[in-house]
Amino acid sequence: MSDPLPSYSESSRAGRYPRTTDAVQRLFWSLQGPLQANVFVLEDPANPDGTREAYFRQTLSGTSWHPISQEPLTQPGVSSVAVEASPLAGWLWDWIEYHEHAAPGEDGCVYERVADDHGDEDQDEDDDEFRGLKLMRCCNQDRPGPTPTFVVRASDQPYVTIHDYVTTVHPWLMGLRTEILSALGVFDGQPLPAETKLAVAVNAADQPTVNTEEEWLLNQRSQHRTYDNRPRGGAGAPEQPGPGGMDRVLWMMGAPS
Repeated sequence: MSDPLPSYSESSRAGRYPRTTDAVQRLFWSLQGPLQANVFVLEDPANPDGTREAYFRQTLSGTSWHPISQEPLTQPGVSSVAVEASPLAGWLWDWIEYHEHAAPGEDGCVYERVADDHGDEDQDEDDDEFRGLKLMRCCNQDRPGPTPTFVVRASDQPYVTIHDYVTTVHPWLMGLRTEILSALGVFDGQPLPAETKLAVAVNAADQPTVNTEEEWLLNQRSQHRTYDNRPRGGAGAPEQPGPGGMDRVLWMMGAPS
């Protein structure tokens, strides 16, 4: 019997960084409602306007999932992956930056005294007035709490499959929609509207990126135009992305422009 696969973090620490497979890049993953109606599989990951198939399939004989569902999430495979979603992972830092104008005694600024301010990210070492204080509310916005985390574990296979990941991460992210909208709108001083369409990009399995669907589509279409204009073989033609290459190309597709 073979040894169990390492977790995502164990594999990374050993110098074998698990990259998301090319199959993962084919997901058109919306975050508007139930998984069954919001996840699709693209024929070409660089062309979101092209042919797509439903991830969940309903037929007269019953229900099934797209064949891509059983493919591994990463190479090398992992037994589990601890997940935290962007932009929530950077929300606190963004919130602190946006409220740098705050000061004790100002209207709308609520501070909390802390016993030990060492390592507190919003302390000003040159200002004794701020030492031992933590900004908890400003401009009618509460300070973000700790970054939520979630662990995806392999089920039917030794490795985490795309299905393991999608079917557990989707409802988890849906439960965080309100926080995600607040994080995406932090530099606007207010959350994005509740009806904003969101999409998920999985360029790193441990940190899926949630952005507006509009931004996701713009980035995908940009990549499609880039590849359409590339020479197709012959002397001097750029090398086409190999396995895992799309990870490198699309890692910024959820990043704010």
